[in-house]
Amino acid sequence: MRGWILATFLLLACGSSSPGGTGPGRGTDGGSGSSSGGASNPPPDAFVLATLGPASHGTCPPAATTTSTVFALGTATGGHPDTVQNGASAGGGVASVKCTVHPNGAGFDVTLSAEVSGPLGGSLNIGPDTVPMSGGQVVGVSVAGGAGAVGYSQTPCTLTYVYNGNPVPASPPIAAGRIWGHASCINASSTIPTGPTGFCDLEADFVFEQCEQ
Repeated sequence: MRGWILATFLLLACGSSSPGGTGPGRGTDGGSGSSSGGASNPPPDAFVLATLGPASHGTCPPAATTTSTVFALGTATGGHPDTVQNGASAGGGVASVKCTVHPNGAGFDVTLSAEVSGPLGGSLNIGPDTVPMSGGQVVGVSVAGGAGAVGYSQTPCTLTYVYNGNPVPASPPIAAGRIWGHASCINASSTIPTGPTGFCDLEADFVFEQCEQ
C-alpha cells in the first residue's frame, strides 16, 4: 500500500512540470522559438531619383542643356518617399535591392545597390566605402539607365544628408541598417566604352532601409 501511494505521488509530480518544458511552439530557452519558425526580417527597400545634367565645366552630351532623369525607383513625396522592396515589380521589370550599412567607429561601412530589370531598367550603385556621420567626399557612385544604354560614374563623389534640396527629415539620417542622403558627382564620365566624352553632373537622392548591419 505504501509503495502504491509513493508511485502515485511521483507520477503526479512529473506531470506537473510539463508546462514549463520545450513543447510545441517554444524554443529551448523557453521563448517563442523564433529561430526555428519565427517571421524573417522584411526585405530591403529603396528609393532612388538620379539625374544627369550639364557640368559647370566641359560638356555632357546626353544632357547638354537640360537635366533629365536617368534612373528612378519609388516615388518622391513631401515627406518620406515611397520606397520599393527587393523583388517587387517596378517600371515594367523587377527591383533588386541590396544594401549594407554597418557601424564602424565614428562612421559606417556602406554598400548600396538598386537595380530594375527590363527594357526601361537601370541601376544605382554606391560604395563600398566608409562614410563618416558628417558625409563628405568619400563615396564612389555609378548610375545606368535605358537598360544600360546610358552609364556614368565618379569616385569620389560628395555625400550630403539632404532630400529635395532640404535637410533629411530624419534624425539621424544614417544609422545601422539604413541611410537617407544625396550623392553629388559633378565630374561624372561615361562608363560605356563607345560612350560620349566629356563630364556630366550626376545627382542622386536616395533612401535605403532594412539593410544588413
